[in-house]
Amino acid sequence: MQWRGGDIQAAYICLGPALLLYSRGVPIKIVAGTHLYGYAIVAKPEIKSLADLEGKIVGCVAEGSQADLLLNLVIERYNLKNLDVRRMNPPMAVISLIAGKIDAAFVPEFFATLAEVQGFHIVAMSQDLWPNMQGSVLVVKEDLIKDHPEVVRK
Repeated sequence: MQWRGGDIQAAYICLGPALLLYSRGVPIKIVAGTHLYGYAIVAKPEIKSLADLEGKIVGCVAEGSQADLLLNLVIERYNLKNLDVRRMNPPMAVISLIAGKIDAAFVPEFFATLAEVQGFHIVAMSQDLWPNMQGSVLVVKEDLIKDHPEVVRK
């Protein structure tokens, strides 16, 4: 994506990547939240609680993503010191669960439901861990806000 060059003026993206873009100096503003929650921790049936993740292999998308923020919250809250985190996209996380390569995954919905259909279960939802967790946002370049506020308001 060409944020700096001006190719993209607005986008619907997860909060984590929006914050990352902003931290890297991309002149954007969040103008709307689009949904709350939407993430789950799915696991093998023998994992009954988040504390049971200690010493397990978990799948999670890239650092800085919403799922990764949730993962870090779980690590801190449950004092997980021996968690083997494997970075992968949500479809690969479900495939890896089915193949027995990971024990649990931090994924957005509809991937959690796909895992449930395959016999895995939801250990926790994002709203259980982070009240009012913003899922995705609408970001707009500051120039568009300044030059065409009427477009942004629509």
